[in-house]
Order: sequence, then C-alpha cells, then structure tokens
Amino acid sequence: MVLNDSVRMVVASINFTNASVIPPMIRHRPKEVFEEHIERKARSTGKLVIVPAENCSVELFDQLDKKHTLVDATYQERIDNKGPRKGTYHSVNFTFALREFAKTSPEFEEVKEKLRLEARQIFREAFWTISVWNNPFFVAGEEVDGYRTVAIKAVARKPLFLPDGKPVVARLKKDGKPYGDPIPLQPDHRLVIEENTIKLVKA
Repeated sequence: MVLNDSVRMVVASINFTNASVIPPMIRHRPKEVFEEHIERKARSTGKLVIVPAENCSVELFDQLDKKHTLVDATYQERIDNKGPRKGTYHSVNFTFALREFAKTSPEFEEVKEKLRLEARQIFREAFWTISVWNNPFFVAGEEVDGYRTVAIKAVARKPLFLPDGKPVVARLKKDGKPYGDPIPLQPDHRLVIEENTIKLVKA
C-alpha cells in the first residue's frame, strides 16, 4: 500500500482483551452502545491489502512520521458479537493525518509526544496478528472522493516481556520439534514502510 498524498489518514487500531494494559492517558470514549455498533458495522469498508499475518513486529513509526503526524488517540470498549466469547473488547486507535491537513488542539499538542511514545511502546512490547486495509476517507460521516484511509489492524497480542521486565523466551523449532537453548521470541514477519510503501516482510 503506497502512502501517497491521497492517503489523508492512517489509523493504527489495536484490540485488547485486557483493559489494564491500556495507558491511562489515552482519551476514553463512552462505551459503545448497540446503535453505534450497528452503524459502525454498516459503514462502507475498503479493500484488504495485507491479509492477516501472525507473529508480526510493527516497525514503521519513524517512516510514517515523515508525511503523517499523530492527531488523536482514543480508547473505547466495544461490542463483540463474533466468536464463542461474545461480550466486549477494548479498542485503541492512534490516528495520523497527512501533515498539510493536520489540525489539533493546544491541549492535544501538550501530550502529543507522550502519546507518540505510548504508541511505539505498545507495539514494541508485543508481536501481533496484523492486517492492513485501504478504506474510504470520511469527513462528518460523508465519504470524500479522491482520498483514502489506511487502517492497520492489530489483534492477538503476544507479549514479549514478563511482568518483571525479563524477556519471554522459547526454544526454536524445526519440523515441529524444539531445539537449542531458549532465546527471546522472534517474529515471523515485520510490518515496515519501505520506499513510501507499507509492506509485510519476512523476518
């Protein structure tokens, strides 16, 4: 997915099952109600450009910052009507806008750098199942022709560190059989930006 000037917005959307790992400084939205859930699901969606891939590291923020800048960070408890668990999950969105269109409040500017660091920390401390979508761009609920939103979706968090800060370790496997001494967890893929393109590469 090429990040050209038609990509007005990039949203890194992270789903958690445990709200305790969400940084408290992220702005909380009211818990999703059923009508809001229906409207969100009915909204026009785009094209899947990177199919879900497990055990991914996310290493794109330095490159993303060159053309897009953080304009919002929100947390919302949402309705989950899929799978056997059904109930709610916790969604955190970090929203980046094309720099020439970025508008934020003075209050947000005061915490922006801390939120940028929080985003990096969340992704740095875990591997994820990652997918990327090329979606429509909306203003006030209306789709705007000629512009797109790139959505990076991260689910199935796999922590890399224990509560005491030590790395999670495991033995490597070959043909399904473990070998060697335990080492820190290794990703299978890396989500990066190369030549202004979001891509998934083998680790």
